[in-house]
Amino acid sequence: MSSKAPDWGVLVTTARERWRSRFLDNAKNYRSVLAGEIEFPLTLPLKPPKSAKDILAHTAHFQAFYQQWQALERSLANTACEVVWELKRFQSVAEQRLPVRLVVHDAAGLMRFIGASAYQQWQSSERLLHTLVAGIGGTDSVSLRTTLIKHLATLEAMSEDKLRLLLGVLPQLQAQMGRGEYLRALPVVGVDTKFIEQHGYLLEAILDVLHEGAISAAGGLSSWLACLEKPRDWLLVRPLCAKPLAALAGMPILRLSTETLWHMPLPAHNILIIENEQSCLALSHIPETIVVAGGGKNLSWLGAEWLADKRVAYWGDIDSEGFAMLSQARAKVPQLKALMMDAATVERFAERMVEEPHSVFKAPECLLEAEQHVFQNLRRGVYQQGRLEQERLDRDYIQQQVLAWAVAEE
Repeated sequence: MSSKAPDWGVLVTTARERWRSRFLDNAKNYRSVLAGEIEFPLTLPLKPPKSAKDILAHTAHFQAFYQQWQALERSLANTACEVVWELKRFQSVAEQRLPVRLVVHDAAGLMRFIGASAYQQWQSSERLLHTLVAGIGGTDSVSLRTTLIKHLATLEAMSEDKLRLLLGVLPQLQAQMGRGEYLRALPVVGVDTKFIEQHGYLLEAILDVLHEGAISAAGGLSSWLACLEKPRDWLLVRPLCAKPLAALAGMPILRLSTETLWHMPLPAHNILIIENEQSCLALSHIPETIVVAGGGKNLSWLGAEWLADKRVAYWGDIDSEGFAMLSQARAKVPQLKALMMDAATVERFAERMVEEPHSVFKAPECLLEAEQHVFQNLRRGVYQQGRLEQERLDRDYIQQQVLAWAVAEE
């Protein structure tokens, strides 16, 4: 018998590897299967031996070839996958019934043949697409499914919570709804606007189907929503009502240096410090309030004497770094109040928490008792994760909490 591998007799294992590589591991072809762009039936020639000499030279390979396809035929009974057999006559060897080709009639049969894990993956993709098409609705389900398939990798990487956010935000997004506001201040309910910003490309593609190309025609999602362009490269100062806006010469956004802030009293009774500049854009009208945002750890300007006569609040991420910055801010402004950095906020949005490297271990000195308690719970792993980013909170919740502080009697 020859030790050289024969060029005939495609084994089941080889055929599965070929089609797995072609139709499952290749993302483009897998999307084509889901989109119905693969023409069935698919046929794979199995290259049976051509002579008795082939069989006698590789008897072990011949036995494996015959037995594997025979076993597969039994296992695939009543499926859309069949093994075609033919009688072959050879000199000096009895007539043989041999497998000559594999025929697959639909996508389910293809994935069943490739293997159990492939079939499960295909079923999972189909369930996800069906759920999203049904949940999103619209008049053109075919185009919607095609669009969802193009973004399948993104959709399959999303958690169930994020998929719920996707289904919840789509019907809320309407043309011109953001006029005069930033994307982060869109009046949506039950959805954090960071989700909209992070998944803008996906939302734009789906909405373009639902609104018959209107988003593309408008030049993109932000333009269709009529949102203001996000400012860049500043330490943000933003008045949130008409009175301080007028006092600042009608400028809705300023970029000021730390030195300027130290010497320039801001014309509002309430000063709100926000760690992340993006989160500042989530706020709409708040009486007697100016926001200073985006400074991060740059809190030196809080030593300015004029802050002693102001009501001051601080809002940052609920994580070890956020509480460290809160402590540094309160060391400079003792009357400072923390907003949305409490246990109630953590409990409300716990499913949106993410991991945080343990960057701060020692409890910051200037935290109140309730704040210390939340900090220690973060360190001990009491909550689902170690960080709740301020951008993960719902926009309506943010507005309510800040407004309640701004109008409170003290």
